[in-house]
Amino acid sequence: MILNKRYMKTKIYFIFFFLISIVFFSCAWQNNASFIPVADFSVYDPQNVINTVNITSTMNSDTDGSIPQWLSAFIENGVKEIEELPDYNDKYVFVGINRGTNFTALTRWAENFSTAQDLALLAADRIEKRMILNSTLYPDNEYGRFFEAMIIAASNNEYRGAVKEDTYWYATNPENGSGENSGSEIYYFFVFITIDRSIMKDIVMNMMTLANTVTTPTASQNAAINRLRQNFFEGF
Repeated sequence: MILNKRYMKTKIYFIFFFLISIVFFSCAWQNNASFIPVADFSVYDPQNVINTVNITSTMNSDTDGSIPQWLSAFIENGVKEIEELPDYNDKYVFVGINRGTNFTALTRWAENFSTAQDLALLAADRIEKRMILNSTLYPDNEYGRFFEAMIIAASNNEYRGAVKEDTYWYATNPENGSGENSGSEIYYFFVFITIDRSIMKDIVMNMMTLANTVTTPTASQNAAINRLRQNFFEGF
């Protein structure tokens, strides 16, 4: 009888803890199922990787460090600084950057840079950064598949009317301030592209219309998409 009582008591405790465990894990699963992680957008903070210390030579054979106005503006504060200049305030501008020790390869890269093909990557990067500018969640959660559709469209689009305005290069001595390990000169190459604001706006709005037709956003995602469509070019 004592053994039976102990057995029954153990069995009751087991059932009790089993039921408690089911409730606990059920609640935990429900919480995780509705949990949407908040994005860490610090990875998108601009980082200055352009060295202008100890310039040894430039495209114009100057060694005094003088560079074009558009490039000075870009190095100071990015493409938005160029767009503040009187000559470019009705344009959107893009700057392709490459660097290394192989001058011949970099020269070919700059010469072959195509507004029809290579500009799409710069434009897609700028469009992506604009889409996450005011978002509070991961872009996939904020906009749903609309976000992916926009990036794909931007990466494959042909940006009609874009003009390759200029190319420029200069070299620095890595042993005197840039922190490079090699003793060879580091060449920095820049390709400067502009496109009329009205043309770029038409292109982006057409991409948004297309992206919206191939996705089915939720109510909250649709609200976020509508806000984006209304103010996309504020901060772009």
